[in-house]
Amino acid sequence: MLYSFRQTISANTAFEDADEVEMKLSIGILRAVIVNIPAGVHQLARFQILDGIQNIIPSTEQMFITGDDSTPSIITHHKMERQPFNLTWKLWNVDETYNHTLYLMLILEGTGENLTDKKLDEMIVELQTLTRILSGSSETDDLIDEEEEAEEEEEPI
Repeated sequence: MLYSFRQTISANTAFEDADEVEMKLSIGILRAVIVNIPAGVHQLARFQILDGIQNIIPSTEQMFITGDDSTPSIITHHKMERQPFNLTWKLWNVDETYNHTLYLMLILEGTGENLTDKKLDEMIVELQTLTRILSGSSETDDLIDEEEEAEEEEEPI
């Protein structure tokens, strides 16, 4: 199953005042976390994913995930066995000027499903491509520019 979330974090949001998004899931195994961090974030918007009070992404409480113009994929094997099947997406933004929006996708292997590593890898690549396209990431723009340059080179003068 694929779950998708989006959250805008207000400027100057301290860790102590972090936004907490409750993500209602189903029983199963969390296999992958993919986040799109748009250009301009400059590693100022940060997040963690928790199951109750336990950090699962990253696994240590003092750490966080951040980036700039990137789409990190995190492979995991977190069993969602206890009801309620909820995770918390905790986000904060130390940028004093700008709000930032992050996009999160979770791949959950439900009971009875069996995602092979190859299939999981294929899903991650497809989702990374889709998030880059939807967010207007410069990586996609670079690919388009390279294709246009190749076409220009092929045209006769």
